[in-house]
Amino acid sequence: ILFSFVVSSTYIINDLKDIKSDSVHPEKKNRPIASGKISKKNAKAYSVIIMVFVFLLYYFFFPSNIIFPIAYVFITLLYSFSFKYKKYLDFLSIVSLFILRVLYGGFILDIYISNYLIIFIFFFSFNIVISKKYSIYSDDKIRESEVKKFLKNIYTNKELISLFYVTSFFSMLTYTLWSFSEKILPNNSSNSSIFFVFSLISFYFLIFELNYLTKKYLTEDIIFTVVRNKKLFFYLVLYLTTFISGIYYEV
Repeated sequence: ILFSFVVSSTYIINDLKDIKSDSVHPEKKNRPIASGKISKKNAKAYSVIIMVFVFLLYYFFFPSNIIFPIAYVFITLLYSFSFKYKKYLDFLSIVSLFILRVLYGGFILDIYISNYLIIFIFFFSFNIVISKKYSIYSDDKIRESEVKKFLKNIYTNKELISLFYVTSFFSMLTYTLWSFSEKILPNNSSNSSIFFVFSLISFYFLIFELNYLTKKYLTEDIIFTVVRNKKLFFYLVLYLTTFISGIYYEV
C-alpha cells in the first residue's frame, strides 16, 4: 500500500511535466491536471505531502524496505525529466520499473525470483511499452505533442514494429523454456503439466493477437484495449484459467 502511494506521487510529477502534451491529447486532456481541475500548485503540494508522509512511514516501520521506493522514485524522475527523450532509454527506464516491482515483491515475501521471470518481465514489459509508444506514434488523432515529435524524430515506423516483434519472440521463447523446464517435462504425466501446456498455447494466441492489434489498432490504455477486444479478452481469461489450474493441481 505504501509503495502504491509512492508510485502515485511520481505519477503526479510526470503529469505535471507532461501537462502541455497531455492538454492536446484526445484522452489525456481530460486528466485532472491537464484539464485544470487540479491546479499545478495543488498538484505539487499533493505529490510532496504524499511522498514525505510515506517515506516517514517507511523510515519508522519498514526501514529495510526503503531502498526499493527510493530506487523507484529515482528512476521515475530520471525518466520524466531526461530519459523520456533519450533513444532506447525511454523504453529501458520503464522496463526497469517493472523489474523493480517484481524484485520488491520477492523481497517482501522472501521468495526466490528466478532468472526466467526476470528475463520474461524484461521482454514482455518492453513489448507492452513499445506498443504504447507506437500507439502515440501512429495515432493520427494525437496532435504533434512533444512526446510524439520526439518519437517521430528518433524512431521509424519499421524500427518500432521490428522491436515489437523481437520482444514478442523473446518473451514467448523465455516463457516456453520456463514452461518445459520447470512445469511440463518434470511432471509430464500429471494434470498440472496438461494445464500448463494449454496455458502455453493460450499465451501464444494472446501474444499473436497483441501483435495483430499493434499493427491495426492499439490505444495507450492497454486495459481498455483488452476489455474492448473480445478475442484478446477471451485469450487472456483462457490463459489465466489454465495457468491457475496448473498451479492448483501442482500444489
